[in-house]
Amino acid sequence: MTWHFQIEEQPDHLLVRVEGEWQMQRLLKMLDEVSMVCRQLGYLSVLIDCREVRGHLSEADRYLAGTRMAEKFGKIRLAALLSLDAAMTKFAERVAVARGAAVLVTKDPDEAQRWLRGDRS
Repeated sequence: MTWHFQIEEQPDHLLVRVEGEWQMQRLLKMLDEVSMVCRQLGYLSVLIDCREVRGHLSEADRYLAGTRMAEKFGKIRLAALLSLDAAMTKFAERVAVARGAAVLVTKDPDEAQRWLRGDRS
């Protein structure tokens, strides 16, 4: 299965739809590109919809992803939406947040939208 992502402008955030199988190098390159587009277009929040991504990321991969999110996004609010059957450890989120990033990893689309708006309730 291949890896594909599409970036869409929304009124209040950038939306990235991802599908395929987890591939670490492509994930890191996608994060680089998405952060660049956010800055170019002036977006302060991004939703990365990974509900159509399958496979597994190791804890080492999650660490690298969290580090890259913090490095590239900084205070840009980033919500990653995982499929209901995905293994969610929140390790990448914890790594990113510990480095000063504003990141949420969730399986709940409503929670992701609330968080992007700044409403964590």
